[in-house]
Amino acid sequence: NFPAVPVDVDHLLDSVETLSVSNDDKQKLKQIIRETRDHDAISMWTRISSRFINPTIDHSAIRTLYNEIYRNWKEEYGPPPVWFPSSTEVKQSNAWLAIQSLKCSTWEEFLRLSVSKRIEFWEKAIFDWLQIPFGKSPETIALIKDVREPQWLPGARINIVEACFSNPDKHNPAIVTLYADDTDKTISYEELLEQIKRVAAAFKELGVKPGMPVGICMPMHIESVILYLALIWLGAQVVSIAESLATPEIDRRMRIARASLLITQDVLLRKNKELELFNRIQKETSNKYTYLVLRRGRSKLPAEAIDASKLFTGKSRLETPHYAQPMETINILFSSGTTGDPKAIPWNHTTAIKSATDGFLLHNIKQGDICAWPTSLGWMMGPWLIFASLINRATIALYEGAPTEPRFIEFVNKYKVTMLGLVPTLVRSWRNNSSLTKLEFNHVKIFSSTGEASDPDDYLWLMARVKGIRPVIEYCGGTEIGGGYISGSVLHPAAPSTFTTPAPGIDFVILDDSHNPSPTGELFIIPPSIGLSTRLLNFNHHEIYYSAPAPNPNWIGASGVPLRNQAESWELKLRKHGDEMQALPNGYFRALGRADDTMNLGGIKVSSVEIERVVNELEEVLESAAIGVTLEKRGGPQKLVIYVVPSKVTTPESIKTRIQQAIKDKLNPLFRVHDVVLVKELPRTPTNKIMRRVLRAQYQKLRQIQ
Repeated sequence: NFPAVPVDVDHLLDSVETLSVSNDDKQKLKQIIRETRDHDAISMWTRISSRFINPTIDHSAIRTLYNEIYRNWKEEYGPPPVWFPSSTEVKQSNAWLAIQSLKCSTWEEFLRLSVSKRIEFWEKAIFDWLQIPFGKSPETIALIKDVREPQWLPGARINIVEACFSNPDKHNPAIVTLYADDTDKTISYEELLEQIKRVAAAFKELGVKPGMPVGICMPMHIESVILYLALIWLGAQVVSIAESLATPEIDRRMRIARASLLITQDVLLRKNKELELFNRIQKETSNKYTYLVLRRGRSKLPAEAIDASKLFTGKSRLETPHYAQPMETINILFSSGTTGDPKAIPWNHTTAIKSATDGFLLHNIKQGDICAWPTSLGWMMGPWLIFASLINRATIALYEGAPTEPRFIEFVNKYKVTMLGLVPTLVRSWRNNSSLTKLEFNHVKIFSSTGEASDPDDYLWLMARVKGIRPVIEYCGGTEIGGGYISGSVLHPAAPSTFTTPAPGIDFVILDDSHNPSPTGELFIIPPSIGLSTRLLNFNHHEIYYSAPAPNPNWIGASGVPLRNQAESWELKLRKHGDEMQALPNGYFRALGRADDTMNLGGIKVSSVEIERVVNELEEVLESAAIGVTLEKRGGPQKLVIYVVPSKVTTPESIKTRIQQAIKDKLNPLFRVHDVVLVKELPRTPTNKIMRRVLRAQYQKLRQIQ
């Protein structure tokens, strides 16, 4: 509910003369303004955005219009919105269907019901909205004696891959891929299921059994998705490993998961270049694995590699999937904490239900949509994309190559992508690319952004890349959630870089350093929810996530429901997540980054310890501290800054080059060092822990002084 804020029309008309647009555009814009002279700011912006703003208009002009129209907007009104859903969009949305099915009249009422009657909410999601099939139906939705270890769908037998094939038109495209050599391929739902059964049978003949961990380290394309789903169909556990990782990190993940079989490909194709993958892994790993290798390059595979293409040509088919208990592991993913090893997080069959529910309610994915998200099976958004798209009967669009190149934009337009996922760093890269000054998306209905805090001006620019403005669904959660705890939606007006709602079925509170409710502070989740992890392979799950303050039953969750009304038959507990969040006026939220020592670099979580482990190996370094710093006042992507206590005389420029090379070789080439600061010593607590928050504050102050 936004107030009617008057627009100073005369001042706005004067501002038009300063815009970097043609005289014809100025006259057109003035005419629109005069026609809406008696309207408030929201009406004025809505009229101008729908009739005037398009990707050919210079962004400086769009920014000026936005600022001038909302010139009298007060901070207590919340962030000024940029996009508004039409009544038609609202009534045709999945979310509106869900609201009606629970006999609610508003999203707010629906959200409150979803956390005060969680069992009823998830029952509706599973059986009505997603129509999840079962080999054997559950006895109940959940047994929750302890919110840390709920048992979802007890008594059931399920294979979540079956849920990916409820599309009534089996001939509809399930996946399209544009490969690096400009060839493309489309596979229908019927063909995809046929291939999954064939590959699953081939895996079985190779000795893969239910419960066996199998690593996958390769980009996302049709073949990798088939391999991924075939393993789950068979009952194996996919060990997801990002192909961008350095070899020691690939080896580390295989070791943690106790996997002995690794599926990969010979090379990565980038702009007609072949980058070694299999040879690099084989030569540099400290362990010996059985390798299944998909051939993508021009050279022959070595004798010790099994040709993965043969899996697709066998005559046998595994017709019936492995029906498992819903809480059995289907996928092991990795998320960095504040320790050296990454956290190994098992996904089970119900985790995919969380992904699909968020896709249904928050991203409005439905049959006929084309969903693209530049990601990898090694990061949670890869599996998320598979389940959120296929269970909701949409088409996955996959691109082989870097999403920063103009060819990716051509791909999005050629395949008529309707839901485009991204990370803020990618948007910044597009803006800085001179060859993309007229970037335009022709068919995108919604953008979705996750992975790190975004910059409002970048996202105002992005929303205007579609004629008439389209929303960005800010989406924040984690691998250990299987989706999001906070998001935007197609029911809410969108303001750049803000969230509009907790995700249905889950709630949270924001606490200050004294663990009292506060508009700004660390966010704690209120369990239970389908999707929330219940164990880790290599750490004490409960110590990491449930070392949180005891909740006060009188606290009000972000949903508006008191905590005492959210415990149906279980003890209230708070789950630590590690994000800092700010509650804005009018129910909006803004992410402020990580509260712990984990940072997001280009949409990838990484702990300070992982980076410091690599940096400290350099002979010039006595010790180091890595921090993620947001340089923009209103938020934005984190930059990697490294404080170094040098062991000998050096310069920041010299050591920065050495550090960047070490991170590229031993950790991840996608992590870019923004700055190196040389110091005599690092600030530490009495227990000798590095005080990274102090360093972040010092660096931001240093930037202001400079």
